[in-house]
Amino acid sequence: MLRALIYGLTILHLGPGIAFALLAFGCDQPEPYLGAVCGKAGLSSFGLLTMGAWLVLVVALAASRLVQRARTSAPPNTTARTLALLAVLAAGALLGAAGEWLSGSQYWFLAIPVALALGWLLLANPLACTAESQAREGTAGPSAIAASARSAQKSGRRQNPSQYIGAMDSDASIRFFETQFQRQVRQTDLSLNPFEQQALPYLRGRVLDYGCGLGNLAVAAARQGCSVVALDASHAAIEHLRQVAHTESLPITAAEADLRTYEVRDEYDTIACIGLLMFFDCPTAFAQLQQLQAHVRPGGVAVVNVLVQGTTYLGMFDPSSHCLFARNEMRARFGGWEILRSEYQDFPTANDTTKSFVTVIARKPAVRTAA
Repeated sequence: MLRALIYGLTILHLGPGIAFALLAFGCDQPEPYLGAVCGKAGLSSFGLLTMGAWLVLVVALAASRLVQRARTSAPPNTTARTLALLAVLAAGALLGAAGEWLSGSQYWFLAIPVALALGWLLLANPLACTAESQAREGTAGPSAIAASARSAQKSGRRQNPSQYIGAMDSDASIRFFETQFQRQVRQTDLSLNPFEQQALPYLRGRVLDYGCGLGNLAVAAARQGCSVVALDASHAAIEHLRQVAHTESLPITAAEADLRTYEVRDEYDTIACIGLLMFFDCPTAFAQLQQLQAHVRPGGVAVVNVLVQGTTYLGMFDPSSHCLFARNEMRARFGGWEILRSEYQDFPTANDTTKSFVTVIARKPAVRTAA
């Protein structure tokens, strides 16, 4: 909101300034350069040029924002790139038309091919888009996952990138949640669940939300000042989160990823993994938990929530790939950490079944030790 206000005030002030400069330098000549307006009354010319300048500035700003969004979003982002390219072309065409009308010179229409070339450099060139995505995350951010999978080439951060997309689409649990997330977006059911409410007070600094779902926790954390990297396998959930982050100008980087094989490289002040690990087979769940622990900074906090043994509601699981933790196992896996909170919760579900959860919130020792 503040950024939009700043942009609006800037454009509001630039319009009259540009109009004044054009009148001062374009009409104060023996043969006025701006013949189309110099013959009009001063106030009329000033108003016409001001409105024209506002229009060009608004279109240029919109094009710039669309280009930035397209360059930093993970593929598939064909729609975002197409809209951005059209906006760049519209800005070039508008500038060319305005220049030709004011000066009578058709050379101004060269702005259109220049805009087309600029659009290609910014959007169609895959190297430029990949570099921009990686720059947001330092060496190689989450946006590089999908870009690597799309091109089926190895990147510096990923092993066998082609596995990410296919594996995600075939997982029954992911299809289950994809449908659920789409329904929640339609119904605007975006409140924090009880586990996210427990986690929120502990989130600070740079946060990784590993298995973010619709991103309700990521949004809440960003609103209170955190910088968030949010990852999930659901396309619907990530697209929704990107839209919210863009609308509110929140510091959130959201990307689709197969979290069973995702390799975390950066360190975070807080890592939250809520309601995810039980959807992996047990060896994968244990390995990913260990990886997450290893990438919490010393003195940082991990928030982990899983289903445990005693759960009888299994409808959302892939029969060949899930893991119910032993009831005391999660706490034991945080040996050496300061346990800030450890809580079991049972929830009745359909057909007299039960979901049994454990939530562990723990602080990593300030001195580096093995996770």
